[in-house]
Amino acid sequence: MSLVRHSLGLLALLFAPLAHAQPEGELIDGIVAVVGSEPVLYSELAGRLDQARQGGTTITDERTCAELEDLLFERLLLEQARLDSVVVDEGQVQTELHRRIRYFEAQVGGRQ
Repeated sequence: MSLVRHSLGLLALLFAPLAHAQPEGELIDGIVAVVGSEPVLYSELAGRLDQARQGGTTITDERTCAELEDLLFERLLLEQARLDSVVVDEGQVQTELHRRIRYFEAQVGGRQ
């Protein structure tokens, strides 16, 4: 038993520097907020900030908060839509489509 204990201790001492030498883990993704059942991922926020940065916007704490607020608002709208569960039948879609086609035809002076 003593030999097993010493062997385990020796193995622990040998592998301890290797475990310590491992680089710190890098965050790949994470949940920054949850609205209803919809998570807001860090990667979504980072993507929006990258787009803003590519557009020439300086990324400040205020900008980051504004982008997060926009994402939260979008999720809130999605959650509310789920709760409202608005149902539209095919007839309503067709009626609205024909109405819009007639509107655009009137704007341009006909189908030709």
